Amino acid sequence: MKIVVTGATGYIGSRFVDICVARGQQIVALSHRKLTNYPYEWLPFDLRSAGEITLPVETDMVVHLAANTSMETSISKEQEFSTTLALLLASKKVSAKFVFVSSQTASPTAPTPYGRT
Repeated sequence: MKIVVTGATGYIGSRFVDICVARGQQIVALSHRKLTNYPYEWLPFDLRSAGEITLPVETDMVVHLAANTSMETSISKEQEFSTTLALLLASKKVSAKFVFVSSQTASPTAPTPYGRT
């Protein structure tokens, strides 16, 4: 199974990827920058860009874990919503299942707009 993961290098994402790989899944990481020595396929992805997203045709599942956890970089809730919608549409285009995992800091008093959304 080919699983595309946003936030693959984050706290939850890296653990999720490790479990998937241990179970024989193929991972494609989507992130704003490519890490050196990262052993999985990589595609550029940025929460601030709601442009069209193209996923590999053979994608079976998209797991959206990416979130703006930086206090220095502001991303509006509209930007994050638009990007999530573009990712959802890209998933639909390749007939992939879409899994969205919300922020663990989701609350009206969260420190980021994403968490407050």
